[in-house]
Amino acid sequence: MDVRVHLSSSRHTSGIRVLSLFDGIGTGLYALQQLGIEVADYFSSEVDGNAISVLKSNYHGIITMLGPVAKVTSEVLQCLGGVDLLLGK
Repeated sequence: MDVRVHLSSSRHTSGIRVLSLFDGIGTGLYALQQLGIEVADYFSSEVDGNAISVLKSNYHGIITMLGPVAKVTSEVLQCLGGVDLLLGK
């Protein structure tokens, strides 16, 4: 998937934009939801197949998968158009 094409159509006017590196099973998004923090866009970088399966099951249509962190290049970051919160190990 071309991240740039997908991201241009996913802009929202409310909520924060989150980039989670080494996302695991999405506990960052879960915590934000439990705190009542509105999330407009959630970008996830994860490589573990089991974790990705959980992410897709729990957050299908909510998150944008970016693939391995090594592929989150400066070009990809520029295409994100900025994030409000960076999560990572």
